[in-house]
Amino acid sequence: MRGYILNFIIQTNTGYISGDDGQRYEFSGDEWKENIAPQKGTCVDFQVNQLGRAVAVFILIDDKNVHFMNKIQSRTQYEQQLEKEKNYTIIGWFSKCIRNYVNFEGRARRTEFWSFQICYWAIFFIGLLIIGLLFSATVVQTDTLFDGILIFEVCLYLSIFLWSVFSIVMFIPMISVAVRRLHDINLSGFWLLLHFIPVGSIAVWIMFCIDTKYEDNQWGPPAKLKYK
Repeated sequence: MRGYILNFIIQTNTGYISGDDGQRYEFSGDEWKENIAPQKGTCVDFQVNQLGRAVAVFILIDDKNVHFMNKIQSRTQYEQQLEKEKNYTIIGWFSKCIRNYVNFEGRARRTEFWSFQICYWAIFFIGLLIIGLLFSATVVQTDTLFDGILIFEVCLYLSIFLWSVFSIVMFIPMISVAVRRLHDINLSGFWLLLHFIPVGSIAVWIMFCIDTKYEDNQWGPPAKLKYK
């Protein structure tokens, strides 16, 4: 017989199936023959024993169920990825942002956003420090004021050039992770436009500090598991 699952209660390991004959049949988790947990709305094939209970319950493979199972599998893989991200270091989060260079979809938790910001500014200031040390070491070895001024100009223009290149390269991932961070609190990325009005930037940075909204939204499931 065919039907679909009305519900399944994990605590009691029992559920109910609405059969094609209009009757409801109780079944036990022991009679569930698939590797994934029973889900409400799943079309199934089953037999009925002498006690009127559903036994040997299998998922019925049709177009609707294939889509349903793929959705469950995708969700499971997503949750496994979130579990993996629990062990990320700040460099791991920064690498994730780089891998999602032009990804303006999906969601990003606070840890991902702030890790990117920290790494971005750390790279910037370390770069300036290195150029400054090279400038100082070179100036000490110069014999004339003219040579010192020339070296200063070279270091200045080199700093401007490197800063410009770095800013251009990092601009897109900085915007994309900011958009995903807003998505994670159920806001559109267009809220970034507040940067262009007075005091608007303060409001945006406060938004970046808001914790994940744990319900699914139009941009996907939450960026972290609840209580994780």
